[in-house]
Amino acid sequence: MLRDEVEVSREAANLTANLVVEQITRMEENYHELAKVNGELRSALEEIRTLRGTLPICAKCKSIRDDAGYWNRIEKYLQEHSGADFTHGLCPECEEDLYGEQEWFQRYKQKQQN
Repeated sequence: MLRDEVEVSREAANLTANLVVEQITRMEENYHELAKVNGELRSALEEIRTLRGTLPICAKCKSIRDDAGYWNRIEKYLQEHSGADFTHGLCPECEEDLYGEQEWFQRYKQKQQN
């Protein structure tokens, strides 16, 4: 009878040891996964660039003065400091200022209205 109890105790100890090993293995896997995700998040944070504070901007041409004192076109400055890309077009007021007297532009506007 004592042998049976000892055998059961051994089996229980082995089962417990196996469960502990499995839990430790899972914890290690989780730790490594968290470390990987943490590294990815740190990399992403390093890539994020933000604009803060007051930007010195020319009242006429809208160029921005950088920290070194150089004047840059607003597109270049924003692209370098935010990662934004730009495309250009003309607002209706600027179209009118630039091309308002041109015959081809008058025809274009007529077509747009019809």
